[in-house]
Amino acid sequence: MSKLAVKEIICRHPVPKYPHYHAKIEVRNDTNDTYYIDKLIANKEGVRDYVIYCGGDFIFEPILKPNATSYIYARVDWEVNSKVDIEFDLVEEVSESNTQISLSASTPSYGGYWNKDWNYYFSVIATDRYGLERVNEPIHISTTVYFDQIKDPKKEVRVVEVDAITGAQKEIPSQVYGVAPPYTGEVNISIEHSLSFEVAFFANVRKNEGKVYLVFYGNDKAVQPNYPSKLSVTGSAPGLVIENEYYKISMHKSSGVIFDIETKMGVNKTLAHGLETNGSVHWNPGFYAPPKAWTHTSDWDPAPNHTVEYGPIFLMTQANGPLPLYEDQTDVSQTYVFYAENPYIRSSSIIDIKVDAHVQAVRNGEIVFNHDIITNFAYRDKLDEIKHMVITELPRFEEVALTYDTDAPWVAFYNPEDRFGFAELTINLAKMRREGGLPRVEHHNQYLNWGPWSYSTRCMIFPFTSQNPQRMCYAPKSSTYYEDIVFMPFLVREDLDKYEQFKDVDQAYEVHENPLYIQVDHKTDKRVPAQFVLGPRLEGEIKETEDKPWPITLDSNYTRFRQSPVILNEMNFIEKDGKYYYR
Repeated sequence: MSKLAVKEIICRHPVPKYPHYHAKIEVRNDTNDTYYIDKLIANKEGVRDYVIYCGGDFIFEPILKPNATSYIYARVDWEVNSKVDIEFDLVEEVSESNTQISLSASTPSYGGYWNKDWNYYFSVIATDRYGLERVNEPIHISTTVYFDQIKDPKKEVRVVEVDAITGAQKEIPSQVYGVAPPYTGEVNISIEHSLSFEVAFFANVRKNEGKVYLVFYGNDKAVQPNYPSKLSVTGSAPGLVIENEYYKISMHKSSGVIFDIETKMGVNKTLAHGLETNGSVHWNPGFYAPPKAWTHTSDWDPAPNHTVEYGPIFLMTQANGPLPLYEDQTDVSQTYVFYAENPYIRSSSIIDIKVDAHVQAVRNGEIVFNHDIITNFAYRDKLDEIKHMVITELPRFEEVALTYDTDAPWVAFYNPEDRFGFAELTINLAKMRREGGLPRVEHHNQYLNWGPWSYSTRCMIFPFTSQNPQRMCYAPKSSTYYEDIVFMPFLVREDLDKYEQFKDVDQAYEVHENPLYIQVDHKTDKRVPAQFVLGPRLEGEIKETEDKPWPITLDSNYTRFRQSPVILNEMNFIEKDGKYYYR
């Protein structure tokens, strides 16, 4: 006797491939007919987010194939020690007759919905694709949710880490920031009132694995959390003092740039400059168009438009405005991000050239130290060769001591006797010109100089390192130069092999160059129209434009909107026997 029935329901916790609470539903179709899924109902609520497999193949259309077993992974927000009722309303393909099948199942005692006081959540899937262990890797997520689902993100948002094996769920510290003014304008079928915000947390992911983090919201009775943090901030902006277990950094009281760095980690040495102008360690971005003097962001007095964002995960400072002496020619921004759980200081900057200028210097990425502690210099070149040297054995200023690639992976100042140093990692560089031609760079490299100090800097335009240094080079308006780098104090390893000595720097570069692959998965809301996925089929053209009719009801409570974006990505798109399919 032919049968069509739900055979089994297994409720599961979120895992990287199915990053929400879900039910694995086995449906056996022992008939010769194809059935469309008109409605999938879990605990009397329509389900729009589900995927179907049959014979190991991913099925795009919502159908149950004849004489086959289908496995349906449906988003079901189940609770522990409870019950799940699954119902299907099916439509037979040819006759369009209706059939209902159903089954109930008990839920496990672990892995269910984290806390029913929170009405909504979205999933963040963090995946390592490079064979790197991820320890406290900072994750920044930008998101937008429906405005009627949240009142105060800073109070409501919770981040929950899910163990893929055991289903154990743990709330972890997070930081909500960047809460934007809500969109409350026109509403129609394709526009809804919305609220955008950002959330940061630390991810810990084993190499070649993934992990799910659930971001809960929608609890207007929640109290803003007070998470412990290893990040300490004292002083008044812009002259803050920022401290964690790796460093204590003082920001310049006027300019807000990094002034000096006390390296902890058992070293307890202070890296400083203190010899020229304001004596800061971090000088640039910088600009020089004689007869006016040199100028740098370290010369800001005070730092223009200076803002601070502070929480348990990170502190961010940002300043933007023109450089001193060149108010009509430049617009510059400088952003620092200091993290609670690791030694990284993310530094990003932008230099905009507002009017055509003839210059002798447009530079960035400059760090300057005196010789009290720093004695040696090392860098990794583009051929992955590590080169290291005693700074004072190189040519002295006015001569250029050393030049190297502008995008060399990292450079480091260090002291081999005290076995510590300070590295600069180059993560991302960009140059662009919005009008008048291609972006211009000239003598575009990095170089090392030493005199009473030693410094490394990156040049966009810099004839001083050439044989003809008097030239005035053209820097056209609408030019933009962007730099994204990481500073970090580090310990020089005791092994004498040069590659082992700088292993911590190498590993940090690998992690930043190859960050975790991040995906975000939201529940399909009932207000999303069904026609957004079916298109012209709504206009009565179904049988004229399709080989087969589309007999399902167009109901935004039930109609599957899209297949899971986690499934439909290149990580799950694999080749077998010369064909590609979704695993």
